[in-house]
Amino acid sequence: MSDFIIVIITLGIILWIGIAFWKYIMIIGAILILITVILAIIGYNLDKRDSDKRSKRAEQKRIERTKKRQNQINKVAEYDFIIIDTNIWLSEKCNLIFNILEESDVKVLIPREVYLELKNKRNSNYDKESYLGRMGIRRLENLSKNNNTIIKDINIKFLDNSYVRDLNRYADPKIIETLLNEENNGDYLIITDDLDLKIVGRQIMRKHEYNNTTFVSRKEFKEMLNNIS
Repeated sequence: MSDFIIVIITLGIILWIGIAFWKYIMIIGAILILITVILAIIGYNLDKRDSDKRSKRAEQKRIERTKKRQNQINKVAEYDFIIIDTNIWLSEKCNLIFNILEESDVKVLIPREVYLELKNKRNSNYDKESYLGRMGIRRLENLSKNNNTIIKDINIKFLDNSYVRDLNRYADPKIIETLLNEENNGDYLIITDDLDLKIVGRQIMRKHEYNNTTFVSRKEFKEMLNNIS
């Protein structure tokens, strides 16, 4: 028997079954279509429920982040003044610190010598130093938009780079002097990675019975903020 005859016979059998049982076939087809629609609706509802859950989780995380950020700002606001050493202004790992300060109302005191060090770093002939200096100045410019940012003892001459280069650029003594200035009574937070400044600063503060000054490193300050829930 040739293949052609086999195909003809097979088609004939299928046609006969279709004619003989078309009602049943239509019923089965309708049932299959109904099942498909039901499964599609169930799948849609499951996807929507999962999407709603994801949206709720995302919203909850956003609320938690907002709450944590506000609590971090409130923690910083416990201090009347914050002084940031030059090494913090020039650190690429301190964005969190400056983001918090930009959002808070705490007064940021910037000794003249810190500002000078930033300017001189920016004007350095070394690419890395110049890059870090520009970053520090940008951070200072962002903070300067806040009325609570105070650069101490500067005037119009500071726009002259030659004048700036001739000034004393060592900031640590000026930071201590700022702490001892009776015009700025209040609680101080000094952020510095300079161990010498922390050691000497604490000793001088104790000697003058200034118990309102806290020295922390960049890492300690970030841990303090990150531990806030």
